[in-house]
Amino acid sequence: MRAVLFLTVVGLAGCAKKREPAPADLEEIAAFMFRVWEDEATLEGGMQNLAPLLEANVDSDEAEEGWILTPLSAEAISGVDTNLEDPQLDLLLGAAVAARSPFTLEEHAATLVLQDQVFSNPTNYAAYDRDVWEGDSGTFPPGDTPLIRTRNDVETQNFGVTVPYILLKDYRWIRARGIEDAVIGRAWIEDVGCSPGGGNCLMQSWSIDLFYRDASTGGTIRFTSTWSQIESSLNDVISERVRLAALANGMHQVFESSDEWLAEGGLD
Repeated sequence: MRAVLFLTVVGLAGCAKKREPAPADLEEIAAFMFRVWEDEATLEGGMQNLAPLLEANVDSDEAEEGWILTPLSAEAISGVDTNLEDPQLDLLLGAAVAARSPFTLEEHAATLVLQDQVFSNPTNYAAYDRDVWEGDSGTFPPGDTPLIRTRNDVETQNFGVTVPYILLKDYRWIRARGIEDAVIGRAWIEDVGCSPGGGNCLMQSWSIDLFYRDASTGGTIRFTSTWSQIESSLNDVISERVRLAALANGMHQVFESSDEWLAEGGLD
């Protein structure tokens, strides 16, 4: 009987699905995490590779200026529900940034279920209304609600031009080996969003947003990667390098505005 049990266990182990290894390069791992986001075990493997890279580089010039990302593949976005028809992924600009926050992971997680998200960048957002349609809309502590899915009615404003769009954004708690807790979000737009005159359009946008405990300070390390395509008359006069810098600056603005809002007692 003991021999039969042993053979059964060995047979089950041999049939178990082998976890896909995560990339070891920071520029590639964000695209990997976007693709495998629904596979929690594989996503944890990505987090295990990403955490030491961030800890070694979070205070570097690159984290401030932004890393240029590996392009997204059609396979990477195949698992999300969107109305975008045949998005031209070769036209995406991708960048990622990282920074430390003095606020705890639990404080950042509590902001994710708030209906009004304008606080995260009031200079850029004219409106940002969040509906938590799956998971607990009142709280998001580790262990209690492992996953929330949100639908967001967003309106950005720049130089007097407004662009409305629907953003779908999901968050999940994970606990990878050697990492106490982390929240990883994945976002994309439902459809093309254009200004009223049609001259400025957000054609596509995909992102990964990460929060995890900063063991050295007790605060949080944040990492955001975004791939986007914006159609504007300014594209012909602004270089790709400048547009990438603007993309990185916009992500840092979210970090800074969120910290300012928390410092002012936004959760009280």
